[in-house]
Formats: sequence, structure tokens, C-alpha cells
Amino acid sequence: MSSGCGGALTPRMFDVDLDAERPVARSVPGNDTGEPIPAVSFPYRVSASDPEVLLVTGRTARCDCDWVAELRWSGGGRSGTVRIDDDGRPFRTSGAPGRPVHDYDFTAERWVAGAEEADASPGS
Repeated sequence: MSSGCGGALTPRMFDVDLDAERPVARSVPGNDTGEPIPAVSFPYRVSASDPEVLLVTGRTARCDCDWVAELRWSGGGRSGTVRIDDDGRPFRTSGAPGRPVHDYDFTAERWVAGAEEADASPGS
């Protein structure tokens, strides 16, 4: 997650099945430059000196979805909900059954064939 300036933060990975009746973000394992990172469920303890980065991936096969994430928080006797969106607009994720699937490879900084497309390729 580092852009070369300052320290790097390793993100906590979350996956959301947008095809589910009630989509919920689930913690999933990740990696940081090849080092496995276990899935860790909420609650997280954060502070100005110990922040967390959350990487949320919304996936769908059947939905043409507009969606936002909501993060409930509490601390110092207060609580609230933060809306996470695309600069005031919902995120948009679409499934297209039978069409190619692509994922963004942040390490290679390019789009790559997703697992479903790779599984359907000739010779597999």
C-alpha cells in the first residue's frame, strides 16, 4: 500500500458477496509482498499511532449493483456510523454471466484474467 513516501500499511482484506440476500463484509486472508496475512474479524482497536487500512472487494456474478459500505465505530464513550462510498456516489459493480472476468493485480499494476475466466480457457 506504500506509494514510496512514508511508511506502508498492510491492509485488512474484506470480501462482500453482492449476490447474497443481505451482503455483509467478511474478513478474508491476504498477503503483503508474499507474506500471508490471516483473516482477522472485528472489532479492531485503532489510534492515530496505530491505524488500520481496510480493503473491501465487492463481487457479483448476477447483480448490477450500486452499493456503499457502512462502518460502525465506537470509542471514548461515543459511537457512530461512517458511510464509505465513491466520493458521495455509490460504488457500482456488475456481473455478466458468461463474459470474461478480470481482477486488478495491485502488485503488477495491471488487469489480469480472473479465476473464472482462466478456468474456462482452452486446455484447462
